[in-house]
Amino acid sequence: MKKIIAFFVFTFITVVMFAQINYANYQDVVYLKNGNVIRGIILEQVPNESLKIETNEGSVSVVQMSDVEKIAKEKIPEIQQVKPEEEELLTEQDETVIANKDYRSTFSAGFMMGGGNLVGFDFEVWLGKRFGFQAGTGVAAGSFGLGLNYHLQDRINSSFLSLVYWQQGVFDNHYASYVGPFFTLRLKRLLQAGVGLGYVVDKGPAIYGTKYENMNVALLFNLGLYFSF
Repeated sequence: MKKIIAFFVFTFITVVMFAQINYANYQDVVYLKNGNVIRGIILEQVPNESLKIETNEGSVSVVQMSDVEKIAKEKIPEIQQVKPEEEELLTEQDETVIANKDYRSTFSAGFMMGGGNLVGFDFEVWLGKRFGFQAGTGVAAGSFGLGLNYHLQDRINSSFLSLVYWQQGVFDNHYASYVGPFFTLRLKRLLQAGVGLGYVVDKGPAIYGTKYENMNVALLFNLGLYFSF
């Protein structure tokens, strides 16, 4: 007998809990004769006179029953919850969209840019299919540089490998000219740094009489900021 009573009690509680959960998934809907619809929870209803309903936006409205066409219930639309890992992925995708904006050129400025100037500038144009062409010059030594760049990603503001030509100085201030591989690391925002090896293809008047006049290979590097547009 006790087992039967316990079974019915358990069944009753389960039904009540299910009904409450199911009820919580529904909202009251008041259809007015003028065509408007109010969704929310009916707080108070006076038969044949009026009803008070709290809308989903949080406001409370009092409606006369003479203006009501019908009252119904409908299921509340499910709101899809975004998991933390999914939210992080969406953020990364947003950053990727920004990073992949269709930039066609970059301007760089900094130390040892433009072919090895103390303060130099490089301008790069996008050739497509990860390739770009770069040329630059600067102040002080009057150096200049050229480069054919292969980007690691299909966008101009990404890191890249280059085949570069640098000439440090001009005329009597010509120090040396170099050809060689160069790697430039570009961070997501502004900063870039590069390093490479330059094989000496020409020596100018300025190098003779220095300890580097027998140099055949040089370490090339630069550091600066870049801007995409």
